[in-house]
Amino acid sequence: MFYFIPAWYSHYKKWGMLDNHKIEFDDTINQIRMFKKANEKLCVVVTNYFPQLRHFLHRQDLLDVSVLPIFDIIQDTQNTPIQRIIQLDDFDWDKHTEFVYTPFLISARQHNQLIANIILNDAGQIASVDFFGTQGKTYLFDDRGFLSSIIYYDENRIALYQEYMNSFGDWCIREHLLSDKHYIEVNPNQASKFSQLIYADLEELIQDILTSEHLSLQTDQDYLIIAAHPHHHDLYLNCFSHIKKGISFFLDRYPIELLTLTNEWENTPFIVADTEIKREQIQEKLPQFNQSIYHLPPYDTRLRLGTSQRLKQLQVCLVIDTLSDETILELFYTLAQMMVNNDKIDLVIVTRNLEKVNQYKQMLTTILDTFPVDYEEDEETSLDDTKEPLTWYSKRINLVGIKEEQDIILVFETVRVIVDMQENPDIFIQIAGISAGIPQINLKTSQYVIHQKNGYIIECSDELPKALEYYLSGLKHWNEALVYSVDRLLTYTDDKIVEEWKKIMRQTT
Repeated sequence: MFYFIPAWYSHYKKWGMLDNHKIEFDDTINQIRMFKKANEKLCVVVTNYFPQLRHFLHRQDLLDVSVLPIFDIIQDTQNTPIQRIIQLDDFDWDKHTEFVYTPFLISARQHNQLIANIILNDAGQIASVDFFGTQGKTYLFDDRGFLSSIIYYDENRIALYQEYMNSFGDWCIREHLLSDKHYIEVNPNQASKFSQLIYADLEELIQDILTSEHLSLQTDQDYLIIAAHPHHHDLYLNCFSHIKKGISFFLDRYPIELLTLTNEWENTPFIVADTEIKREQIQEKLPQFNQSIYHLPPYDTRLRLGTSQRLKQLQVCLVIDTLSDETILELFYTLAQMMVNNDKIDLVIVTRNLEKVNQYKQMLTTILDTFPVDYEEDEETSLDDTKEPLTWYSKRINLVGIKEEQDIILVFETVRVIVDMQENPDIFIQIAGISAGIPQINLKTSQYVIHQKNGYIIECSDELPKALEYYLSGLKHWNEALVYSVDRLLTYTDDKIVEEWKKIMRQTT
């Protein structure tokens, strides 16, 4: 059995659920998909509190995967079926309550005063409700249709404690949240599955559950594949020192500078990094792992050729995630100048930094407003009416926040060339680019993008216009990149990556 330990954590609370604004596809999600497709027996152990877990797994097409949520054990909801969808009418609203609807939020008001915010998930279902006033509360709902926990506040909206409930509405544990009085209290009526009634924190409680009979792993039969993350690293290495395991490093989830030589690492047979550069960095920090650090792609290739060659417009995709503001402004200016000179060039800008989308829009506007306004009349704008004329870029530039894997796949449907000037190019972008047969412009050669094969490697941004012209001036070089990419598809298929994982496991355990 392969046990996957994901790192789907909140940015705000250590053992909290995944934030809505965070990216929702990572190495673990794709590893699970690949092992599932290979018909390997697997289970996902979800360490953190995640009442919307089934909704999340459904979006990732993983709802049929075996899952062991630790908080289901804590809350005694392991066998709770999907019961119902929470409705607005389930609450006892005053008859004078008015509701204001937006796509992901409903505001409840009485006498022009905000009394509650109803937070909706991506499917439009109620996920939580924030009640305001002197005795404020937050209700968090399980996506199976019951109240999962309640956060209680004082009159200054400072969180006092959180009660985690079973499906019958009884509290199982109470987490006291004040920094000077932080501890976990177990309901004496629910004490049978716990070894003590008071815990120092959630980590101690989770460790108690992990070492209980609820998770019985066999030394000779089971593997742990752990997403590297500071939250649970020591926890899992200490709890399962006898189990064969590997650690998967992905993006900046576990900062390399935090790596130190500790006894826990001795219980780790192998480490897998998402890039060759990261593999070398880990090797430098952990020299005793010299022969047991590997690089494997976190994503597999799947043939999804786009339609850009059939379109009149030439769409350029710009990736900006880790670039400095200065570099982003410079690229915006360069590309805008090319668009002014060639009205066939369109631009789509993609970012995983969803919380910075508005900032990027403002930066883009700052640059684009220095270029002339197009006063050509059309059906939508006229100098004779009261509307301001559209700027030339209004229909030719789009900024897209990437949250799910499908977001970038949809973007790539019409993209002719990808520009990724990050110091370390985005691996998912590179793999997805290969799958779509799209050439890529980078600052350095990688195992995925080879100069004038399926991409163009430049030394600085000054060379960007030359590289773009190479692929936009005709289809000859673009077709060469397409043929090379299709050939590369066979290197990174899901079955080959799974076989590499199993080969590493056989060699190191």
